[in-house]
Amino acid sequence: MMRGRQLSPTPFSLWKVHSYMSNDMASGRQQSSSPSSSTNFPTDEELDFLHKHCEIIDATKFYRSTPGTLKLPPTRIQLRNLDKLPKASLDVNVGRIFDIFIRHMLQQEGGNLETTRYWLNLAHPGYRKNDGFWISHKTYKMADGHTLMNTIADQVQSNDALGLDETMSLTMRIFKQDIHGKGDRTPDKILRKFGVKQNYVKGDGYCLLKALVIGKHWSDKNTASTANEAAFFDSKYVRLTRSDRSERGRAIYQEEEALELMEDVGMDVDVVDHTLEDLEILADHLSNYHITVWTMEPGVAFPTVIFDENQQADGFISLYHHDEHFDFFHPTVECVRARFCFKCGTLAKKNHYKKCTALCKRCGFSECERGTERIYCSECNIHFSSRKCFDQHLKKKSTRADPHCKTWEKCRKCHKIYQTSGSAHICFTKRFCKICMTKYGNGLHMCSHAKPSDAAKKRALKKQENWTFLIYDFECQVTKAVDYKNGVYGMKHLPNLLCYRMICNKCMGGNCDTCERGNFSYMNGGRVVERFTEFLITSPKLQNAYILAHNGGRYDHVLSMEQMLKEELYDQKFLLSGTTILSASVKVDKKNTLTFRDSVKYLQMSLDQLPKAFNLETKSKGTFPYMFNHPDRHHTVLPHHPPAEYYEPNRMGIKKREEFLKWYDEVKDREFDFDKEILAYCQTDVDILTEAIVKFIETCNQTNASKWNPIIQCPTLPSFLMFIMTHEHIADGDVGYIPENGWPGRNNSVFALKYILWLERKKPWLKLRHKLRRGGEYRANCAKSSFYVDGYNEETNEVFEIHGCLWHGCPKCFPNSDAQCPRDRETTMGERYDRTLCREERLRSAGYTVHAIWECEIKEMLRRDPEMNEFFKKCRHTHALRPREAMYGGRTQQFQSIYIANDEYDIEYYDFCSEYPKVNMKGGEYPRGTPQITTSDFAPIVDGQPLPYKGLIYCDTLPPRDCALPVLPHRGNGKLLFPLCSTCASTKNPPPKCPHTNVSDRYLTGVWCHDELNLAISEGYTILRYHEVWDWPAEAWFRG
Repeated sequence: MMRGRQLSPTPFSLWKVHSYMSNDMASGRQQSSSPSSSTNFPTDEELDFLHKHCEIIDATKFYRSTPGTLKLPPTRIQLRNLDKLPKASLDVNVGRIFDIFIRHMLQQEGGNLETTRYWLNLAHPGYRKNDGFWISHKTYKMADGHTLMNTIADQVQSNDALGLDETMSLTMRIFKQDIHGKGDRTPDKILRKFGVKQNYVKGDGYCLLKALVIGKHWSDKNTASTANEAAFFDSKYVRLTRSDRSERGRAIYQEEEALELMEDVGMDVDVVDHTLEDLEILADHLSNYHITVWTMEPGVAFPTVIFDENQQADGFISLYHHDEHFDFFHPTVECVRARFCFKCGTLAKKNHYKKCTALCKRCGFSECERGTERIYCSECNIHFSSRKCFDQHLKKKSTRADPHCKTWEKCRKCHKIYQTSGSAHICFTKRFCKICMTKYGNGLHMCSHAKPSDAAKKRALKKQENWTFLIYDFECQVTKAVDYKNGVYGMKHLPNLLCYRMICNKCMGGNCDTCERGNFSYMNGGRVVERFTEFLITSPKLQNAYILAHNGGRYDHVLSMEQMLKEELYDQKFLLSGTTILSASVKVDKKNTLTFRDSVKYLQMSLDQLPKAFNLETKSKGTFPYMFNHPDRHHTVLPHHPPAEYYEPNRMGIKKREEFLKWYDEVKDREFDFDKEILAYCQTDVDILTEAIVKFIETCNQTNASKWNPIIQCPTLPSFLMFIMTHEHIADGDVGYIPENGWPGRNNSVFALKYILWLERKKPWLKLRHKLRRGGEYRANCAKSSFYVDGYNEETNEVFEIHGCLWHGCPKCFPNSDAQCPRDRETTMGERYDRTLCREERLRSAGYTVHAIWECEIKEMLRRDPEMNEFFKKCRHTHALRPREAMYGGRTQQFQSIYIANDEYDIEYYDFCSEYPKVNMKGGEYPRGTPQITTSDFAPIVDGQPLPYKGLIYCDTLPPRDCALPVLPHRGNGKLLFPLCSTCASTKNPPPKCPHTNVSDRYLTGVWCHDELNLAISEGYTILRYHEVWDWPAEAWFRG
């Protein structure tokens, strides 16, 4: 509806506009056309075009974020004068703007269009993913501005409103490989990150080569095969690093060996500075050593890898790079998060001692002999192949560990070796299911989620017996400019005030001796974040406390944890949603773990809405001119309030802006004391959040008998609701485990499945068990071995095998039996053929009748049989039902990409309230438990009648010829469509009117729920055939 004047920025879509086709096919979005990339930097004419149609609101310069990376901070842009764009489509013009921008940035920073790699991120609040759209580590030749447009077209959905406003922002990184090593003193705090007290490398120059020779001797010492070899390499390592020798002496020895290495490689010994490019040459020469280089990036608490070569080598050399200096370190410090195991030659992670492949599984020692003996141990019922292995399995590896003989045992019934310290062994079971918490054997395992045990409930209740919350809020300087410049930020947010308040389970927000309130600010010492994090770590009142902030996961906690983890190493665990911190725990010491929570994940509204929602004592959040927050304004007192633009009313919603303007008219002439106003504003925010959290906990306590505390038990409101359901209401068997891609099974050849289906079609009496039938593939037992077979007839004991020519070594297609198999270089085609014949013979010896056919024979049948060939082309039933395919999302249709309001028409926005609460509270049905799976002998199809099933249906359906608003969703060309013809939907440029008349050309194949299909039937759709049905019986359904 359009009347009057424009009310808000025009939301638009950055892809081509296509009209809605209601005759035989509903429309979908198509990918943007991609004009050819430029080979030159932008011309003056192109730059004029960029500046005319694109305003960079808060332009900043690139800065060096790492030794090899230049970064452009988030830069807000606004497209303008779109009505004056050339006649080309909107997506092409916008793509051209981005394209010129990318080339211009590469030119400014000294890159090129051929080899310089970059990252680019386009973000907008209207897009559903917080991290926006990405071009990752590409050159301009590989990805240009039009590539970004196609990325948007591929990912955008109906609920994404990419507005033409200044909230659209670009971030860019340009990678420049100029990491040098000159040799210098590394700061102590960096050394601590790598677990060293001082530099190993001494002297000026050749630091990369010196670090390599030190690491080489250290690696050789650890991989030596004899004690004498180890002692020899240890002496060479000590010669270069011993602390009782002068630094000058060590520098001389290191330089001698560095020059010797350079001569061996053929490098110029007069060059003293070296880069990662030189290291690539050195890594080729030192091919027996796995070389890894770490660095400390600014603002990152843990080292990151910048070079990693020769991963399969036996030796290992670990280096770090900082401030143009390479050095060696032992990779045995926790912050590097990787220890090198010289026994198995891999970078080891946590609990590697349990998984190290060099350890003997019988005795648990790496120094073990494999012989031909057969020595029996009556205690553990295990046989050993050598006397050394037998003796070692009786020994303890440490004073605290039991010998393998006491911890492992072989079952005398099922002959499985199991760990005695675990749960009780049950014979003939394969795995322990963490869903239903039981063990299960072979075959399909369908189960339901187990409810929490009584012991788990007691542990959860004990967690909330005593607790302390700290609620805080930051106020930050967000602009470098003293005077207002239309929303110019251009800087990293700098906290200059923090207010906090404690509450505990005893006082619940009242006054007690334990809890306190306070602040850190520019008024009492500055260093706000540093002092706050130090307070969190050292205060005895905050032992195992929960730290809360509103929207903290995207703002306050980011600032706090960045500082907390910058200087010291703490164990931490993050739960993220994209780049948002849902929850984080930081283990300060063995007895103190701080847990960070985001209150907005429980109270999903803005802070100024909380007083009204919870009827709080503090009624108003207040208003503060945050663009006025600048050091030059501190300690100032004005006779009037700052100008209205410092409050940025243009960023407020319509209602809030009206309220603000009314309030501002009342107070604008009153005195404004900056220090008092900012402190009161921040304290009020903390008080509101504290009162709301207390009310929220009290409300939750009234809804369940156990009085579960949502903040302690769960990081979000939805997870707390699920927690309440599982701990208070759901019984065993209620919540079935439904894998999103169906129950697991083996991979199968689509070609073979089509042939099996063809056999069933030509011989309706043939009842075969195969991948697409209940029970899945049949496993034929043959003496001491067993095989999965493609098809099996239980009535006649017949086995049907379809042999792929390449995989099974067809002698007709591959007459050279000595040729290597392309899929398995370890075997020849002749060996694979012999294995196939041996397999068939074993099946026949076990009593099976075997029908085998080769892939090439089927292809010859297809060539001669048109009916069979047509069946193979149009057969879509090539996999089992996948529940994920039934989740299509919403639907949308744009009729015009952009419209300019005028005197006759305005632009208004309407939205529907979410349907989910209505479905949940007023009649929506949910099934309990697991479904009954039907793959054959379906109920008869009656045209025009509702389905006899309730659940998920994998079927073929024929849409009507004419339906203005099609019902069933369908995916075609990567897009969600609502078509009336599957062939048109899969065509990139379909005709305006569907020309297809055959049912085989038009019908849709997919997975839908019974409600969708019943609505479709009422609109004229026809069910042609079922492929698979997941049906829940009537008694399994309940209404919300």
